[in-house]
Amino acid sequence: MLCGKSRTSYFVCLFKELFLRTKLIKYKTMHFIYSLLVAFLLFSCSKQEEVAQIQKKYDFLVKVIRISDGDSFVGLNDAQQQMRLRIHGIDAPESGQPYGKKAKQKLSEFIFGKQIYLKVLDTDRYGRKIVKIQTDHISDVGLEMIKSGLAWHYIKYDNSHQYSQAQDNARNLELGLWHDASPTPPWQWRSQKRKSSAKKVLLR
Repeated sequence: MLCGKSRTSYFVCLFKELFLRTKLIKYKTMHFIYSLLVAFLLFSCSKQEEVAQIQKKYDFLVKVIRISDGDSFVGLNDAQQQMRLRIHGIDAPESGQPYGKKAKQKLSEFIFGKQIYLKVLDTDRYGRKIVKIQTDHISDVGLEMIKSGLAWHYIKYDNSHQYSQAQDNARNLELGLWHDASPTPPWQWRSQKRKSSAKKVLLR
C-alpha cells in the first residue's frame, strides 16, 4: 500500500494497512480453527459409525480381567458377570508345552484389561463360550495369534482358508512355535497326557 508524503497521511495509511493485515490474520486463523473443528466432527462421526457397525456384528462387549492361556480368558460383561471364554478356530500351546507361556503373554498384550467385542459361536463341554473377538485395533485376535506363530489353526473346528494361510506363513518364517523342527500340536499333547494319566491309574 502506498502512503502519502505528509506525516499525518503516512500514519493514517500505516494504521489502515495494519488494520487490514490484522483482519486478514484473524480471518486465516478463524478459517484454520473452523477447518479443524469440521475435520474433528467428521472423524468423530466416522468413528461412532464404525463402532456402531462393530456392535451390530457382535453379541457382547466385555472387559478382559484374566488370561488363562493362549486361547482362553475371562471377561466381565455389562452386568458385571464373569464369562469364561475360548477363542474360536485356534489352539495355543498348553502351559506345560514349549511356547505356552509366550502364547499367554501374547494374548495378554492383545486383550488384557481392554474392552473387546464377542461373537458367540458355541459352548464347549467345560461351559466356556466359544467366541470370535475383535478389539478397537485388531479385527480378528485369533488370526493375529496364528500370524505371530503362537497358536495353531484348529482345523477340527474351523476350515478358514485365511487361518490356514496365516499358519503356513508363520511356519515358513519360523515364527514362535514354528522355530522348532517338529512342534507337537496341543490336541495331541493333551491326548498323550490323558493316556499317560489313565495308565498311572491302572497301575495303582
